[in-house]
Amino acid sequence: MSLESKTPLLSIIASIFLALFISQSSANPHNAIANEDYSRSIYPELLELRRDLFKHPEVSSQEKRTSAIVADYLSDLGLEVKTNVGGYGVVGILKGSKAGKHIVWRADMDAANFEYGQDEEGDGEHKKVAHVCGHDVHTTIGLGIANTLSQNIEDLYGTVYFLFQPAEESQQGAKAMINDGLFDMIQADEIYAAHVGPMATGVITTSPGNVFSHSRYINIEFTGTRDAEALSEMVNSMMTSVTRVKSPDQFTNLLNTTDPTLGLANPETIYQDYVLFGGRPNLRKSDDKLVLSAELFTAKYQDIEFVMDNLEQQIRISQFKGRFSSIEAVHEREGVNNNAELVSQASQVIKDSYGDNAIVNSFGQIPFASEDFGHFQKTVPGVYFFIGVANADKGNVAFPHLPNFEVDEMVIHHGVSRFSTLIERRLQPDTSNTAIENASLNQCTVGLYQGPNGNFAALTKVNTEYSYYFKDNKNGTVNAKALVTQCGNKSISLSDGDIWPLIDINTKNSRFMSEGIALQGRLMLAKNANKDTPLVVYAHGSESNGWIDVAKDPYLMLARGVSVFVYDKRGTGLSEGQYTQNFPLLAKDLVAAAKEAKRLANDAYGRFGLIGVSQGGWVAPLAANDTKADFIVIGYGLVADIREEDAAQVAKELRDAGFGEAELAKAKRLTDATALIAASGYKLGLQALDDARDEYKDEPWYTYIKGGYTGTFLQKTTQDLSQNGIPFYDNLNIDWSLNPLEVMQSVSVPQLWVLAEEDREAPITLTMERLDILKRSGKPIDIYVFPNTDHGMWEYNLDEQGHRQQTKVTEGFYELLVDWIHNRKQSQYGKGRKY
Repeated sequence: MSLESKTPLLSIIASIFLALFISQSSANPHNAIANEDYSRSIYPELLELRRDLFKHPEVSSQEKRTSAIVADYLSDLGLEVKTNVGGYGVVGILKGSKAGKHIVWRADMDAANFEYGQDEEGDGEHKKVAHVCGHDVHTTIGLGIANTLSQNIEDLYGTVYFLFQPAEESQQGAKAMINDGLFDMIQADEIYAAHVGPMATGVITTSPGNVFSHSRYINIEFTGTRDAEALSEMVNSMMTSVTRVKSPDQFTNLLNTTDPTLGLANPETIYQDYVLFGGRPNLRKSDDKLVLSAELFTAKYQDIEFVMDNLEQQIRISQFKGRFSSIEAVHEREGVNNNAELVSQASQVIKDSYGDNAIVNSFGQIPFASEDFGHFQKTVPGVYFFIGVANADKGNVAFPHLPNFEVDEMVIHHGVSRFSTLIERRLQPDTSNTAIENASLNQCTVGLYQGPNGNFAALTKVNTEYSYYFKDNKNGTVNAKALVTQCGNKSISLSDGDIWPLIDINTKNSRFMSEGIALQGRLMLAKNANKDTPLVVYAHGSESNGWIDVAKDPYLMLARGVSVFVYDKRGTGLSEGQYTQNFPLLAKDLVAAAKEAKRLANDAYGRFGLIGVSQGGWVAPLAANDTKADFIVIGYGLVADIREEDAAQVAKELRDAGFGEAELAKAKRLTDATALIAASGYKLGLQALDDARDEYKDEPWYTYIKGGYTGTFLQKTTQDLSQNGIPFYDNLNIDWSLNPLEVMQSVSVPQLWVLAEEDREAPITLTMERLDILKRSGKPIDIYVFPNTDHGMWEYNLDEQGHRQQTKVTEGFYELLVDWIHNRKQSQYGKGRKY
């Protein structure tokens, strides 16, 4: 667990843990006795192991000795061991003799750089490194659990994966293991971890939902370097004004964390629904500008945007508004988000085995701390526990990261026993219908599945749901009543009783750099890929989620014989950086992705091209020349800028609602005004918007306006727009000067444009006109339009309210793309019309 380095904040953390300082239970039902006894028998060797690790601490990403000890210990137990996963990470695999779940136990291994740095053994080599966060204990408990469970293979259900993670203190280890293919080598249903805390030794605590506060560094930039002190005072005052804690004096009073009314043991604890900064803003000067920065902690994620908007509004009406440049939130710490159902089930196991007082609920969110365990929870549902290491009789200080941090080593025995029992119980199959269906979903693997007669299905995952897409474009969500009813071991079961096996895909995961940002990519090579196999890189749309494992298109193209490189855009999925809609910047990322795709594919490809869908239709042409693409394919994109897109959306909304050209002309006055406002940074067009709005606001058509941004602008006063803008749009860093037609004129490679005739998000009229101009100028462009389709090439039905309900991707869409890429063309693709 990583903690804020300032001593006062550490003291607050320590006192928060004290709120959970309760007596341990003496209950010990029969089904846990064996683990208790065995844990006690190996306690002396585990104690020796822990003390050795304590004497030889290794900081993040330097855990060479520790990982070697872990790997040797697991190997001696007979486990399959994988090393150097995400650095010095170790994975131990323990397979039981009976069918069951796949459960992960994670332990972190690294020590902390520590300002006191004393080594009790006097070893000067490690003078500034110490196990002040208890990771030596975590490692020892993890090895003890592996030892305990390995003694009973014959009766053990399922598989247990032991993850020994490097670099938790630096918040890099979990992502490094994932990026190194962790979830390609393991199939996990549940994941668990525990951290030491200053409760009574052996007592366990947990809670559903977010365990720690959300954290960002808020950076506020001003032009010029004068008035630094005044600016610092102003910003500090503004930060104080947005601070929200219940009873501020009590919040920081260490005694109140143990108070039965105020503390974390109370559902009404003051350590919830809070917003506060970790101190006064830091000030730095560079390049004729001032940047003020402070770390923000919030109990609720949505409060980050509230704080950003509030601070910006205050600055824009302050005496320094003319020097205000930007405000941004950076350096997100991954949150731990416990699965509520698993918390309930795991807690019940521990209570049944060790008594009601063996585990207690905590409430609220712990501020000033973070843990990268949450990266694993993005893929696998899990629970993060705390286990007590405080002994009142010994009077040890059991507060992580404090100078005199000390653990009661009996926690090793309790942790091994109790968490071994938990894992054993959770491994056993649950025979209830709900459990069977959930277990089936937990066995699902994203990828392609082989059906008879050349049929196939793609399986993707969004959050906890799995979606399937057949060759004939039938689709749905995996459940007992769907076409795909459940998942097995590398297979899917269909409603007609067929079982389709998982296709083995030659996959290469990759981490590559673009403009100083690390992006996550994946190359998937078509079967028998060679120098004649096309290779494409996808530029996906404006989604704020990543595409790896989520998007269907890469798999559906791969199944049709095209090698595909897909990556998560900056600020999405497993990629770093801040989400943006700055197309030139996204084009640079696409260029970097193309370079990485070619490197990974080596000589196993022929023609190389880009596929841009939706917003990617703006990005791909920008990158075409620099990637040396042989072709580009655009799906449901635009040859129009964002302002033109907004106006076209408004016009189509009104036409679809039955309004005529007179109303469209009036609406154009509004979209012309909002376009000018957006492009000028809220300086021009304000009066024009007021005039048009005052004239038309009571007319029936006015309420139908949404567009891309005009509908939002209409909800704001012009004074509000000029002073505060629209932070959501402003933070997207849009380049309003971009001219798509000029970009297209610079592209000379063959292009395929495939458009949805009834596209509400990207209306095609202006794009068709401009593509025609480009074709007549000699550009090698093929254009296909599919009728009765909406954005994404989805066919649809209308419900009783006239709303569109997507049914399937239109027939012929993927076949057209694949044939065109292969330079083989048929006369007809579904209902598509060539222009």
